[in-house]
Amino acid sequence: MIKELYQTRYKEISLNITNGEIDSVRKKNTVRTGCRVYDNGCIGVAGVLGEPTEETWRAAEEALSQKVPYPYAVSGATQRVRMSGALPDQNEFIRSVEYVLSTLKAEFPGYILSNKISAVEAAVRMENDLGLKLYDSKCVYEVGIVVKDEASANVFDTFIFYVGELFDTEKILAIGREVLTAHSNPVPMPKENLPVIMDADIIVGPFAYSVNGMNLHKGASLFSGKIGEKIFADHFGLECSRREDTYNDFFDAEGTVLKGDAVSLFKNGVLLRGTADKLCAAEFGAELTASAVGAYDDVPVLGGAGTLRFVPNGSLDELLCGRDAIAVISASGGDTTPAGDFATPVQTAYIYRDGKLVARLPEFNFGGNLFRMFGEDYIGCAKEKFFSGSAQTLVLKGDIR
Repeated sequence: MIKELYQTRYKEISLNITNGEIDSVRKKNTVRTGCRVYDNGCIGVAGVLGEPTEETWRAAEEALSQKVPYPYAVSGATQRVRMSGALPDQNEFIRSVEYVLSTLKAEFPGYILSNKISAVEAAVRMENDLGLKLYDSKCVYEVGIVVKDEASANVFDTFIFYVGELFDTEKILAIGREVLTAHSNPVPMPKENLPVIMDADIIVGPFAYSVNGMNLHKGASLFSGKIGEKIFADHFGLECSRREDTYNDFFDAEGTVLKGDAVSLFKNGVLLRGTADKLCAAEFGAELTASAVGAYDDVPVLGGAGTLRFVPNGSLDELLCGRDAIAVISASGGDTTPAGDFATPVQTAYIYRDGKLVARLPEFNFGGNLFRMFGEDYIGCAKEKFFSGSAQTLVLKGDIR
């Protein structure tokens, strides 16, 4: 019998914002521990809030009677630690946030700021009897300010986003000023069909479904039967990445660690492989891509959409070549057909010119066929994060209505 510990720790200082001021402070410090036991090709799992006890381990052993199959090699003989940052002093954090809020409120009195700003420290640990000892810890500041124009009938009008390992007040203020200045300058839709700058998370969904190894090998994917074929543009690449700058843990829920913390799914437009956990690898002879997910008290399953990353092929300026573009800040309600036709309503977007947001556009719809958008029409993925968020920046051509 092999015993394995899978533990997550989550700490947070969250500042709730109402009408441009901090109205409450919430702190979290939670530990969730999963105890796993493997025996005779089966897995037993038991979870507990806090540290495990002998009773937790007994419950995991008793769960073996459910005969949940796990006939795969258990990860072992790997030791690695990766740590980045720690939670700030609470009072100092509050002062920094108050400075940002008071400055934006004074400079843009016609806008109401709300939602929250947080400092989050997340850690995950996995250890077992086979010599596996993995630990990943990171601290990230998350700014998600919802903005409402006092003169607007909308529930919200735009957003100010920032994600980073430092709470850079001047950078956050610069982002806020740029967004609010542009929002105050409404213009009609341009007549020409401009490139669209988009948060990659808006459109990564159909890729996540179609590169899922089970969907890919069972004929349920847009890409089924096309491994080894060129599907997209020469400069298109997609990978599973657990590098530090993605804010992902460097290992998955089964303890798989990638060489170089990344593996290519598409390279030069060619589909090389789909995502795979140990079940998918065993069933279809696929290569492990560290794509297993699962809560502390669950049996791991194939997922890993959060690890997908488009491969950058230039800076935003290089991709645009001096052209104006449409920067999409908010787009929700989109969908993709079985033929790969993607469409989404765009609620908030701006004209992007010479490195800045300069004017607000009316709402519109954006879409196109994925094989064309990422094939002959594909402009690229920028090296920069999307307006200082955690997502990537795609530059696409598509239909604007």
